[in-house]
Amino acid sequence: MQIHAKTSIDSAEFKENQKRNLSLLSDLLRFKEISKEERISSKNPSKLSVRQRILKVIDDGSFFMELGLFAGGLKEAGYQHYPEDTPSGGIITGIGTVHHKPCMIIAHDHAVKAGAYFPITIKKHLRALEVALENNLTCVYLCDSAGAFLPKQHEIFADREGFGRIFYYQSLLNQKGISQFAAVFGHCTAGGAYIPAMADQTVIVEKTGAIFLAGPALVKSALGEVTSWQDLGGWGTHGLKSGLAEYVASSEEEALVYIRQLVLLSDSSYPSDSSLNSREPLYDPEEILGLWSPDIFKNKPPVMEEILLRIVDKSELWAFKPKFGPELFTGFGYIEGRLCGFLANQHGTLTVDSTQKAIHFIQTCERQGNPLVFFQNISGFMVGSRMEQKGLAKLGAQIIYHMSTALVPKLTFILGGSYGAGTYAMAGRAFQPRFLWSWPTGEVGIMGSQHAKNVMGTLGKSLDEKAFKQTLSPFYASSHLWDDGIISPLETRKYLIHSLQSCYQKTTLASAINRT
Repeated sequence: MQIHAKTSIDSAEFKENQKRNLSLLSDLLRFKEISKEERISSKNPSKLSVRQRILKVIDDGSFFMELGLFAGGLKEAGYQHYPEDTPSGGIITGIGTVHHKPCMIIAHDHAVKAGAYFPITIKKHLRALEVALENNLTCVYLCDSAGAFLPKQHEIFADREGFGRIFYYQSLLNQKGISQFAAVFGHCTAGGAYIPAMADQTVIVEKTGAIFLAGPALVKSALGEVTSWQDLGGWGTHGLKSGLAEYVASSEEEALVYIRQLVLLSDSSYPSDSSLNSREPLYDPEEILGLWSPDIFKNKPPVMEEILLRIVDKSELWAFKPKFGPELFTGFGYIEGRLCGFLANQHGTLTVDSTQKAIHFIQTCERQGNPLVFFQNISGFMVGSRMEQKGLAKLGAQIIYHMSTALVPKLTFILGGSYGAGTYAMAGRAFQPRFLWSWPTGEVGIMGSQHAKNVMGTLGKSLDEKAFKQTLSPFYASSHLWDDGIISPLETRKYLIHSLQSCYQKTTLASAINRT
């Protein structure tokens, strides 16, 4: 059944929602601008900033889909992980196009503790490599790192998800036939040295680049040897003697030109995206701000249908079982000519009927090869004796199974509440959707603050509701990398398009040969 818009855009409720959402977006924009402020290295102010390097390596005017912008927290937003200032976790990661080819870009911010790794830096770096592995994305490393931040070594070195995991993932990328290219702009020390060393091809900048397992001070301490950083690991050593660097660039700009050329030459069979049929929505996406209430559980059917009509190609949306389990919308729509299956919570809970519908819909999309897109605003599964007697716990286990094992790409957007087991059923972070984005109205937790207060009250205990609610904030979640970033509702279609393009990268010819 095709869906058409019904909500009045002239109502007082629409205008109130619009006003409040514009205020939230103003805060989000301000926090993004603070996080993206250009920082210059105090030791070498002539260096390009990390974001300048990224802009010079990606195609002119193209979109850089950044991951984990708020990693490590932002004191202006009320969250900061460490006493040290670590904007964006000290590392910039995201997907940008190089000669029209989507690439994962991982770039050290040399102006933040000389690019040293904090625990959140490693977590963010690993997330980027996971995305690259899942989506067959060529990796570009813009290296300028002092290695581990030593005061935090006990939190980043020895565990399974510690520093060594980076090199494990780089090995898997190599085994899979996914290209990795590195440009070395500054001193890459200890663990920082292995990142370019494990790349397929490496460029080193003549005057500033260096790669060494230990710097001159440690070499003197361990061996008594006195040496300069240039002799120990500069371009003369690795460009002329050791062979670690394949190319020597006279400037940072030239190094980035080398990287672009290496990406171009790495896969001449890469298809352009001209085959995708782009059709803008007929309904104005700006209307989303009036349709969606920041009081997240005031949103009732058919709000998700109305929002999707302003996201999908030509505003053409077809419902799957529209009358059955109406608290969950399931249906089909095109994004840039690619047919997608959408699951969107119209109201706060999943019942027996809506869970059965979701299972059937996931199975249908899996058979047809349609990517699954989840729009979350869920408080969990419906509770009570009636639901228990109808076997909702077992059905809940089944939806989690089918969602987890579906082989088609999964993408998740948290619009409102993402609570309890509902988070699991709707492809939360633990279930590895290819990408997970949040709106400024998103909340993640076991339950909402009011419900938590009521539960504690029945147990005769009190709850600091304000402190509890603070941990549900999207900025709190994003600072811990529970999502890939907070986006404006108006950017949802753009992020869907770029996420889907990243999901459908082909493996290289070498990889295909290795598998046969």
